[in-house]
Amino acid sequence: MPKRWTTPPATPLPPQAAQWADALSISPFLAQLLWQRGLDSAEAMDLFLNPGLSRLPQPTELPGLDQAAGHLAASLGSNARIAVWGDYDVDGVTSSALLLDFFQQREIEAQAYLPHRSEEGYGLNIPGIELLAKQGVGLLLTVDCGVSDIEPIARARELGMDVIVTDHHLPGDQAPDVCAMVNPKLGPCNVPGLTDLAGVGVAFYLAAALNRRLPGEPLDMREFLDLVALGSLADVVPLTNVNRILVKNGLLKISEAKRPGIAALKEVAGFTAGADLNSTQVVFGLGPRINAAGRLDDARSALDLLLSPDMVTARPYAENLNQMNKARRKIEDEIHSEALEQAQNILTDDSRAGLVLYAPHWRSGVVGIVASRVVEAMYRPTLILCDDNGSIKGSGRSIPECNIHQAITQCADLCAHFGGHHQAAGLTLADPDHLAPLMD
Repeated sequence: MPKRWTTPPATPLPPQAAQWADALSISPFLAQLLWQRGLDSAEAMDLFLNPGLSRLPQPTELPGLDQAAGHLAASLGSNARIAVWGDYDVDGVTSSALLLDFFQQREIEAQAYLPHRSEEGYGLNIPGIELLAKQGVGLLLTVDCGVSDIEPIARARELGMDVIVTDHHLPGDQAPDVCAMVNPKLGPCNVPGLTDLAGVGVAFYLAAALNRRLPGEPLDMREFLDLVALGSLADVVPLTNVNRILVKNGLLKISEAKRPGIAALKEVAGFTAGADLNSTQVVFGLGPRINAAGRLDDARSALDLLLSPDMVTARPYAENLNQMNKARRKIEDEIHSEALEQAQNILTDDSRAGLVLYAPHWRSGVVGIVASRVVEAMYRPTLILCDDNGSIKGSGRSIPECNIHQAITQCADLCAHFGGHHQAAGLTLADPDHLAPLMD
């Protein structure tokens, strides 16, 4: 489908634009470009041009953060055993790596739990919770998930666990029973851009707040920004305000590649370890290789890469991810071809505004990417579903005009569970018989 080019209305420059240009030592033409980007004050333009770390909002600005950091610091003082429950995508893996690395450098023992995509699905689950309880976990800390996991968190509480949720996904109608929850979308949050944080951005803020509360010499939090940039870019969050500051400075850390896992990942992606990478190279070069682990196998190998202590350890993990990414691309192309044909057949006889595509043999770990490609071709919100261990699961992507999370909420009775954002969501049907009404 041809691209839809929308020309923004011509808004005349305000009279004070010349003064802004003088104050910022920029040309009137650059001031005009920034104005057309929606930057409507000298302060906004200055922040865009100079995204320094000193301009980050304080951790206290993030809803729920003080309570979470305080509870976590108290739990660490009582020597509670900690488990970090993450997700299998880049945002979840980098969030988990950030907190585990932080805890290790602070000499705090912690373990990770990353669910298997095809066997467990997204978010928390009761069997995993019960396994952690048997291992003696007393504090469960989620990253990039948890805001709508009511039943698994209730089971964790029954088993005596304290639960702290850090997430950035949209909440449902019911909130889980937790000791603390950090989620910029729960509000109130009056800092521009803070609500756009990725899961790894929320994890970074929690670590920064905790860093101030723990005894001893605080860590240099700048050293974690490579993970923040990688996770934020892969999750395609808006690169404005807070995210622009985090990613700009995180790209510098990715270029330095002090983290062996990042250096090895750059090598298998065809870059030198010390190469300067831009956001596009990170998104299309590094991100897919991290994602490949969770899409085709177990995301633990990607986490192990990012936590590798040296290049000897990191390089085999990176090469394994590279091979999985090649296999992922082949599977993705096959599914995309079939999905596109199915979509074209539907639209031949039907002018419907959205698409629900299904084939039992499609791979659940890849359908989200395929949904994005179908949206690109058809410019319609798209759900792609497949069979997965006896359930029908899928992922959806959308266009700016359609809030796909809200759309799925309207048919929540068909779903066992679902979650996501305005432009991306995932779901599992409560019953295979619910497929037909969804496709109608």
